[in-house]
Amino acid sequence: KQWYQRRVAITAGESPVVVTWFQVISSFSMYPLLHKDGQSVMYLGSMGLYLVLALVVLRNRLLHQDRNFTHKLDWALRHVFVGSVLGCVLLHLGEMLIEPPIRYPYLFPTLNAAYSALHFGFFFCYFHYLQYTGLPELFRRRTKVE
Repeated sequence: KQWYQRRVAITAGESPVVVTWFQVISSFSMYPLLHKDGQSVMYLGSMGLYLVLALVVLRNRLLHQDRNFTHKLDWALRHVFVGSVLGCVLLHLGEMLIEPPIRYPYLFPTLNAAYSALHFGFFFCYFHYLQYTGLPELFRRRTKVE
């Protein structure tokens, strides 16, 4: 696995909203390539199904957890997550319904890349924060080589 996949996998139990968000944005960032290969319908169907299932699981999990600091942070991030997914949906709708100007034929792939890059910058900072200050005992316990 790559280093970022390990960081995300290690924090999955502690921050499920952010991990789900990371997976959604990772798939969203691949959309221009999938669209170019004619895989748009499969992408949209699988992402729709994944979001529905993830939201059901996250809702059930968050309703049955204690409300400590990490889960309150997840509660706040959940609202940002929904806004971010709505941004993804708006970019997809824009690409489907609006013809880009002739001067900028790659407008929507560029917007996709910029939107994804902003998110990846946030994820980079967030997972580093968890690794080095937020949950050091979690990382030591789960990455210990036996």
